[in-house]
Amino acid sequence: MRGLASILLVFVAAVALLSLMGVNSSTREHSMQTSSYVLELERIYYAKLDFKHAVLQSLARGASDGNTREERAENAAGKLAALNEYLPRGEAEIWCGIPTEGELQDLPRRISRAGKPLKCSSCWSASQKTIVVEQFPVERTSVVHKCISFLDVDKVSGRIGISKGGLFFTKDVDVLGAQFSGKFVLGVSYYDKVTGIGSIAVIPEGTWVDYR
Repeated sequence: MRGLASILLVFVAAVALLSLMGVNSSTREHSMQTSSYVLELERIYYAKLDFKHAVLQSLARGASDGNTREERAENAAGKLAALNEYLPRGEAEIWCGIPTEGELQDLPRRISRAGKPLKCSSCWSASQKTIVVEQFPVERTSVVHKCISFLDVDKVSGRIGISKGGLFFTKDVDVLGAQFSGKFVLGVSYYDKVTGIGSIAVIPEGTWVDYR
Protein backbone atom coordinates (compact mmCIF):
# COMPACT_ATOMS: atom_id res chain seq x y z
CA MET A 1 0.00 0.00 0.00
CA ARG A 2 2.84 2.31 0.87
CA GLY A 3 4.32 1.72 -2.57
CA LEU A 4 1.02 2.56 -4.24
CA ALA A 5 0.58 5.64 -2.08
CA SER A 6 4.06 6.80 -2.99
CA ILE A 7 3.37 6.33 -6.68
CA LEU A 8 0.09 8.26 -6.38
CA LEU A 9 1.83 11.09 -4.55
CA VAL A 10 4.50 11.26 -7.24
CA PHE A 11 1.80 11.19 -9.95
CA VAL A 12 -0.19 14.00 -8.28
CA ALA A 13 2.95 16.04 -7.81
CA ALA A 14 3.88 15.53 -11.47
CA VAL A 15 0.41 16.61 -12.67
CA ALA A 16 0.55 19.65 -10.43
CA LEU A 17 4.01 20.54 -11.76
CA LEU A 18 2.92 20.12 -15.38
CA SER A 19 -0.17 22.26 -14.75
CA LEU A 20 1.98 24.94 -13.15
CA MET A 21 4.39 24.81 -16.07
CA GLY A 22 1.44 25.15 -18.46
CA VAL A 23 0.14 28.19 -16.59
CA ASN A 24 3.61 29.75 -16.55
CA SER A 25 4.03 29.02 -20.26
CA SER A 26 0.65 30.58 -21.03
CA THR A 27 1.48 33.57 -18.85
CA ARG A 28 4.86 34.01 -20.55
CA GLU A 29 3.24 33.77 -24.00
CA HIS A 30 0.60 36.34 -23.05
CA SER A 31 3.29 38.58 -21.57
CA MET A 32 5.35 38.32 -24.76
CA GLN A 33 2.31 39.14 -26.91
CA THR A 34 1.49 42.14 -24.72
CA SER A 35 5.08 43.33 -24.82
CA SER A 36 5.18 42.94 -28.61
CA TYR A 37 1.94 44.91 -28.99
CA VAL A 38 3.27 47.70 -26.77
CA LEU A 39 6.42 47.87 -28.89
CA GLU A 40 4.30 48.11 -32.05
CA LEU A 41 2.27 50.97 -30.53
CA GLU A 42 5.50 52.72 -29.57
CA ARG A 43 6.82 52.29 -33.13
CA ILE A 44 3.61 53.79 -34.55
CA TYR A 45 3.79 56.68 -32.08
CA TYR A 46 7.32 57.58 -33.16
CA ALA A 47 6.40 57.15 -36.82
CA LYS A 48 3.68 59.78 -36.35
CA LEU A 49 6.19 62.12 -34.72
CA ASP A 50 8.55 61.62 -37.67
CA PHE A 51 5.78 62.46 -40.13
CA LYS A 52 4.83 65.57 -38.15
CA HIS A 53 8.44 66.71 -37.97
CA ALA A 54 8.87 66.16 -41.71
CA VAL A 55 5.80 68.31 -42.44
CA LEU A 56 7.08 71.18 -40.29
CA GLN A 57 10.54 70.96 -41.87
CA SER A 58 9.00 71.04 -45.35
CA LEU A 59 7.05 74.18 -44.44
CA ALA A 60 10.18 75.87 -43.13
CA ARG A 61 12.28 74.94 -46.18
CA GLY A 62 9.60 76.08 -48.60
CA ALA A 63 8.92 79.39 -46.88
CA SER A 64 12.62 80.26 -46.84
CA ASP A 65 12.45 80.92 -50.59
CA GLY A 66 10.40 83.73 -52.14
CA ASN A 67 10.06 87.49 -52.27
CA THR A 68 6.44 87.86 -51.16
CA ARG A 69 4.28 86.23 -48.51
CA GLU A 70 2.29 84.50 -51.23
CA GLU A 71 5.39 83.12 -52.96
CA ARG A 72 6.72 81.77 -49.67
CA ALA A 73 3.37 80.18 -48.79
CA GLU A 74 3.05 78.55 -52.23
CA ASN A 75 6.64 77.28 -52.06
CA ALA A 76 5.84 75.73 -48.68
CA ALA A 77 2.67 74.15 -50.06
CA GLY A 78 4.74 72.80 -52.94
CA LYS A 79 7.20 71.20 -50.51
CA LEU A 80 4.27 69.53 -48.74
CA ALA A 81 3.04 68.16 -52.06
CA ALA A 82 6.52 66.81 -52.88
CA LEU A 83 6.74 65.15 -49.46
CA ASN A 84 3.29 63.66 -49.93
CA GLU A 85 4.33 62.09 -53.22
CA TYR A 86 7.42 60.65 -51.55
CA LEU A 87 5.51 58.89 -48.74
CA PRO A 88 4.72 55.17 -49.13
CA ARG A 89 1.51 54.67 -51.13
CA GLY A 90 -1.29 53.14 -49.10
CA GLU A 91 0.46 53.92 -45.81
CA ALA A 92 0.52 57.69 -45.32
CA GLU A 93 -1.01 60.84 -46.76
CA ILE A 94 -0.65 64.52 -45.92
CA TRP A 95 -3.75 66.69 -46.06
CA CYS A 96 -5.10 70.09 -45.11
CA GLY A 97 -8.64 70.72 -43.99
CA ILE A 98 -11.25 71.92 -41.54
CA PRO A 99 -12.36 68.80 -39.67
CA THR A 100 -14.66 68.75 -36.67
CA GLU A 101 -13.50 67.22 -33.38
CA GLY A 102 -15.81 64.29 -34.03
CA GLU A 103 -14.23 63.62 -37.42
CA LEU A 104 -10.73 63.70 -35.96
CA GLN A 105 -11.70 61.25 -33.23
CA ASP A 106 -13.36 58.88 -35.70
CA LEU A 107 -10.72 59.06 -38.44
CA PRO A 108 -8.26 56.48 -36.96
CA ARG A 109 -11.08 53.91 -36.73
CA ARG A 110 -12.12 54.59 -40.32
CA ILE A 111 -8.51 54.22 -41.49
CA SER A 112 -8.21 50.86 -39.71
CA ARG A 113 -11.43 49.59 -41.29
CA ALA A 114 -10.50 50.83 -44.78
CA GLY A 115 -6.94 49.51 -44.61
CA LYS A 116 -5.53 52.72 -46.07
CA PRO A 117 -5.02 56.38 -45.11
CA LEU A 118 -8.14 58.55 -45.36
CA LYS A 119 -9.01 62.25 -45.09
CA CYS A 120 -11.94 63.98 -43.42
CA SER A 121 -14.88 65.22 -45.51
CA SER A 122 -13.68 68.86 -45.54
CA CYS A 123 -10.05 68.00 -46.28
CA TRP A 124 -7.85 68.01 -49.36
CA SER A 125 -4.70 66.12 -50.28
CA ALA A 126 -1.48 68.11 -50.09
CA SER A 127 -0.93 67.14 -53.74
CA GLN A 128 -4.20 68.69 -54.90
CA LYS A 129 -4.16 71.94 -56.87
CA THR A 130 -6.68 74.69 -57.51
CA ILE A 131 -7.11 77.67 -59.85
CA VAL A 132 -6.85 81.21 -58.49
CA VAL A 133 -8.21 84.17 -60.46
CA GLU A 134 -6.79 87.57 -59.51
CA GLN A 135 -8.59 90.74 -60.57
CA PHE A 136 -6.08 93.35 -59.44
CA PRO A 137 -3.98 94.99 -60.74
CA VAL A 138 -4.82 92.99 -63.86
CA GLU A 139 -6.85 89.80 -64.30
CA ARG A 140 -4.55 86.82 -63.97
CA THR A 141 -5.16 83.09 -63.58
CA SER A 142 -2.70 80.84 -61.80
CA VAL A 143 -2.57 77.27 -60.53
CA VAL A 144 -1.56 76.81 -56.91
CA HIS A 145 -1.62 74.03 -54.34
CA LYS A 146 -4.86 73.74 -52.42
CA CYS A 147 -3.10 73.81 -49.05
CA ILE A 148 -1.77 77.33 -49.61
CA SER A 149 -5.16 78.50 -48.25
CA PHE A 150 -4.13 77.07 -44.86
CA LEU A 151 -0.70 78.75 -44.68
CA ASP A 152 0.31 82.27 -43.78
CA VAL A 153 3.72 83.87 -43.60
CA ASP A 154 4.95 86.51 -41.16
CA LYS A 155 7.97 88.03 -42.83
CA VAL A 156 8.76 90.21 -39.79
CA SER A 157 9.19 87.30 -37.39
CA GLY A 158 10.39 84.93 -40.11
CA ARG A 159 7.75 82.29 -39.41
CA ILE A 160 5.18 80.29 -41.37
CA GLY A 161 2.10 78.86 -39.76
CA ILE A 162 -1.29 77.26 -40.11
CA SER A 163 -3.73 80.14 -40.31
CA LYS A 164 -6.91 81.39 -41.98
CA GLY A 165 -4.72 84.21 -43.29
CA GLY A 166 -3.86 81.95 -46.19
CA LEU A 167 -7.30 82.60 -47.66
CA PHE A 168 -6.04 86.09 -48.48
CA PHE A 169 -3.89 84.50 -51.19
CA THR A 170 -6.52 82.34 -52.88
CA LYS A 171 -10.10 83.32 -51.95
CA ASP A 172 -10.72 79.58 -52.46
CA VAL A 173 -14.49 79.05 -52.63
CA ASP A 174 -14.35 75.51 -51.19
CA VAL A 175 -12.32 76.59 -48.19
CA LEU A 176 -14.27 79.82 -47.68
CA GLY A 177 -17.50 77.82 -47.54
CA ALA A 178 -16.16 75.44 -44.91
CA GLN A 179 -14.02 77.81 -42.83
CA PHE A 180 -16.47 78.03 -39.92
CA SER A 181 -17.14 74.29 -39.61
CA GLY A 182 -13.97 73.66 -37.61
CA LYS A 183 -10.35 74.69 -37.12
CA PHE A 184 -7.77 74.84 -39.89
CA VAL A 185 -5.27 71.97 -39.64
CA LEU A 186 -2.55 70.16 -41.49
CA GLY A 187 -2.64 66.44 -40.90
CA VAL A 188 -1.04 63.13 -41.74
CA SER A 189 -3.10 59.94 -41.92
CA TYR A 190 -1.10 56.79 -41.27
CA TYR A 191 -2.06 53.14 -41.78
CA ASP A 192 0.26 50.56 -40.26
CA LYS A 193 0.17 47.44 -42.43
CA VAL A 194 1.75 45.23 -39.76
CA THR A 195 -0.86 45.82 -37.04
CA GLY A 196 -3.76 47.18 -39.12
CA ILE A 197 -3.87 50.22 -36.83
CA GLY A 198 -4.92 53.59 -38.24
CA SER A 199 -3.71 56.84 -36.70
CA ILE A 200 -3.36 60.54 -37.43
CA ALA A 201 -0.95 63.34 -36.55
CA VAL A 202 -2.47 66.81 -36.56
CA ILE A 203 -0.80 70.23 -36.68
CA PRO A 204 -3.50 72.68 -35.55
CA GLU A 205 -4.26 76.25 -36.49
CA GLY A 206 -1.98 78.62 -34.62
CA THR A 207 1.15 76.49 -35.02
CA TRP A 208 4.11 78.49 -36.34
CA VAL A 209 7.61 77.43 -37.32
CA ASP A 210 10.71 79.53 -38.05
CA TYR A 211 11.96 79.46 -41.62
CA ARG A 212 15.03 81.66 -41.23
